[in-house]
Amino acid sequence: VEGVKGRVKYLVASDDAPFCWGVNFELGRVALHTESSHWNAELRPILGYRMGNWEFIANPILGSALSDGASRVPEFEPAFKIAYELGEGKSVGVVLYTAMGPINNFLPSSQREQSLFLVFDGKVGGTEVNFGMGRGWQASPDKWVVKAIFGF
Repeated sequence: VEGVKGRVKYLVASDDAPFCWGVNFELGRVALHTESSHWNAELRPILGYRMGNWEFIANPILGSALSDGASRVPEFEPAFKIAYELGEGKSVGVVLYTAMGPINNFLPSSQREQSLFLVFDGKVGGTEVNFGMGRGWQASPDKWVVKAIFGF
């Protein structure tokens, strides 16, 4: 376990409309070998489009360190997801995460960390579950990563 994050999400979505939008705010405390700051915040706009059973989502994420001694310049970390709805609120898909660097000085493309995950989203009992297995490449220090998010 690398840390804990609290999340507040607001999402406007309708079964009748193909577009959805929203925002997600996270506050978390993570291990220093994972991040340069114990305390971090993240603002994650949500832009989505549904076409049949397919869902396309873009998250132009801004993250910032909150701990003393760390740079407070927000970093741009866009994420993109393509998922297929299996039914009953369950889906499988792929998610690409990219770390572009500070918004005032993006990293050269060769230094950007990238990770690709195969993910499952859905309810298991009364709990929302997001589970994924991914692999980092390019400048990413991660080879294989397992991630899990549980919503109550």
